Amino acid sequence: MLFFKKRAAKKALESPKSAYFYARDVIRGRWPEGEAVIAQYPEYAYWYAEKVIKGRFPLGEPVIAQDTHWAYWYARYVIKGRWPEAEPIIIQSPEYSYLYAMYVLNTKWSAAEPIIAQDPEWAYWYARDVIKGRFPLAEPTFANAKDADCAQQYYTDIVIGMYKASPFEYV
Repeated sequence: MLFFKKRAAKKALESPKSAYFYARDVIRGRWPEGEAVIAQYPEYAYWYAEKVIKGRFPLGEPVIAQDTHWAYWYARYVIKGRWPEAEPIIIQSPEYSYLYAMYVLNTKWSAAEPIIAQDPEWAYWYARDVIKGRFPLAEPTFANAKDADCAQQYYTDIVIGMYKASPFEYV
């Protein structure tokens, strides 16, 4: 039996995915021998931190911080707060900038507003959910939007003011 366990561990070290699943499903806990392999890929470094360690994974943070998607998720669900080291990557995406402002910072993120303002969909959500009012920086984007839906929603909900920020609005 020991032979098979050693063989399985050696095989698990061949990829970040295998190492993560070996730690999660076989060892059912932290696996120091596999951490260097897991830390090579942002998705499995994130899942290792959240599901196995249930906390920060310093060895995996540099690779996680280079991926917009996983950096946001790591800040939100593992760190549970601001992660300044990853902000230069997160700020490159209007979508993740909005999500980071909304769910991690819980306030406006001035540095990201020029990026968010470039995308009518995320500019609308940012105006509605974060600013809770007009977003002048994004108004030229709405005026020139190819898809008129976001522009119309912005005008109707924000400019005219029909939107009331109530969690029970659609109930």
